[in-house]
Amino acid sequence: MMNGCIRMLYKLIAIKIFQVSDDEDDTHPNIDTPSLFRMRHSARLQRMEDAEREKQAFQQRKTDLMNKKKMIEAGNVSEDELKKLKSEVDVLEKRIQAEEEELKKKEKVTSM
Repeated sequence: MMNGCIRMLYKLIAIKIFQVSDDEDDTHPNIDTPSLFRMRHSARLQRMEDAEREKQAFQQRKTDLMNKKKMIEAGNVSEDELKKLKSEVDVLEKRIQAEEEELKKKEKVTSM
């Protein structure tokens, strides 16, 4: 008898722990659910497009930096231009490195 009561009590506790309420819906009854889903989908697509544009712009800036480095290595520029390019490259390298870290963080957050 005692063993049966313990087993029944255990089942009741297990049911209480795993019981999910039906009223935990995502939307309010007055909100049109299909419209909400379309809006969320379009917002997600927009965020993805923005992220892609940001990546492309970053890649373009990185390519420009590489081209400037090649110009410095080639030595086809005057002394004044060489100094200007070197200072510009130093600034761009730091900026691009910071942007790259920021992009990696954003990708990590959005992939979760």
